[in-house]
Amino acid sequence: TYTANTPTDTGINNFDSNLYAPYGFTANVTSDPPFGSSIYHAGSVEFKHRAGRGLTFDANYTYSHTIDTATTEFHTSELNPRRAQDTNRIGEDRGNSDLDVPHKVAISLAYNTPKATVENHFMRALVNTYLVGSSFIAQSGQPVALQSGIDANGNGDSAGDRVVLN
Repeated sequence: TYTANTPTDTGINNFDSNLYAPYGFTANVTSDPPFGSSIYHAGSVEFKHRAGRGLTFDANYTYSHTIDTATTEFHTSELNPRRAQDTNRIGEDRGNSDLDVPHKVAISLAYNTPKATVENHFMRALVNTYLVGSSFIAQSGQPVALQSGIDANGNGDSAGDRVVLN
């Protein structure tokens, strides 16, 4: 059963009765307040070198860190739960965001083909417009929260919940 533990609770999250039955809903409807906070810090370094003769090298490293209390409100990830473990104490969910990717490296190489000396304007436009390139991107993985596979927080919905250890 659900027990209100804040003076501002209006009963919307009362899971013992279906408040929305008069509107045609036959199952529990779960609503969560649109509260959350986040903070993001980042820095990046880029190295670009034009080697001449149409060759360009570019390398970029980005460090970032994202901390929040609510990330996947719309269940955009199967790796992490979409709701807070207790919407009345959302501050307890503060931690690394599901969007946190601390390290990212991107490297690219581009080569402009040499200009052809052709009299025909059409052939010159066709031959002189090529760029050959390659890129490589690597980044650290996404944080993962262990899922219980059951309604661990007892709110009556089918969304994944965190593992609960007592």
